[in-house]
Amino acid sequence: MWGTADTQYAVITPAEGSNTVVLEELVGNGSLSWNPARWEDLPTFYQIVNAFAELEVKEYLGGSLTRSVGGKDLSDQRIIT
Repeated sequence: MWGTADTQYAVITPAEGSNTVVLEELVGNGSLSWNPARWEDLPTFYQIVNAFAELEVKEYLGGSLTRSVGGKDLSDQRIIT
């Protein structure tokens, strides 16, 4: 029956076959900062965000941003046997 799973499988998705079109690729220096959160901001997640905010930054590496449209419909996924 369509829309109902018969079971769950581990699958693999081949990398090729995407119709993604890259519109823009930007590369530069990267940096990151976390804003501490309050319970009121993120009731179930604020402790995790605050733990990241307290980590010491050892080194900044390069950063990139890719803007794209399109993708795969994932119809080529195969069950891992």
